[in-house]
Amino acid sequence: MVKDKRNYIRKKAKIEILYPTLIYGEDKKLIIKPDSLYTIDISETGMAFVSRFYIPKSSFLSFYLRLGDEIPFQVLTNIIWNKIE
Repeated sequence: MVKDKRNYIRKKAKIEILYPTLIYGEDKKLIIKPDSLYTIDISETGMAFVSRFYIPKSSFLSFYLRLGDEIPFQVLTNIIWNKIE
């Protein structure tokens, strides 16, 4: 069994990401495709998600996330890794 090197435990969670906006350099692009982005796991310091569009490393992603029945909150995240690059 391989030990996870992360400092915080990841919790499996499939949560739809709402109103994602990709920010790369000077470009900003609102992604309006339904079901185009959702989390697969989340922790105190990061998350993994599945996307139906390309998200380059070193870009930023702004979006709203709803946990349970709570009011959605805005998130700004730095993309440090993707499976393609």
